[in-house]
Amino acid sequence: DKVSDLIGRTDEDFIASPTLLERYIASDRVILSTGKTLRTKPQPVHTPDGTTRYYTSEVSSLKDDDGLTVGIFGTMLDVTSEYLTRRERDELARVAEQDPMTGLLNHDAGFTHMREFLKGVGALGMHALFMMDIDDFKCVNDTMGHQQGDKVIRNFADALQHSFRQDAFRSERRN
Repeated sequence: DKVSDLIGRTDEDFIASPTLLERYIASDRVILSTGKTLRTKPQPVHTPDGTTRYYTSEVSSLKDDDGLTVGIFGTMLDVTSEYLTRRERDELARVAEQDPMTGLLNHDAGFTHMREFLKGVGALGMHALFMMDIDDFKCVNDTMGHQQGDKVIRNFADALQHSFRQDAFRSERRN
């Protein structure tokens, strides 16, 4: 497409989904009435060949020499590669921090999160820390086998997760 083919076209010329079209038109109205620039985070766009690409967009009002709004100008940037790389990196970090059997943070990740919390928002106020141990757990493994021992650990982790707020067990870093 040449730039000259795009000038003067409207959202209706490009957007097939009625729901998405409504959202874009509402955004256009905000831009026209406020003069603000709208920027989006990466959004999935399904292409005709069945793939999904991720785009960010920036839409601004166009003003004439007298400062009057005469239109809208928008750009889209394909950020698929960066977006997928970041998602994969985030997933690898999550997997590295998580105990595969229980889904809870592993030892090192738990202490890292506690240190970060206490240096950040947790520096103010009082907090509680629970250290729990399954008494005589070695005996379970020795007498009943490792499969039963694993089941005890999973049940213990489930009991913990149902006893506390869900955000107490999140493995994502809080910024």
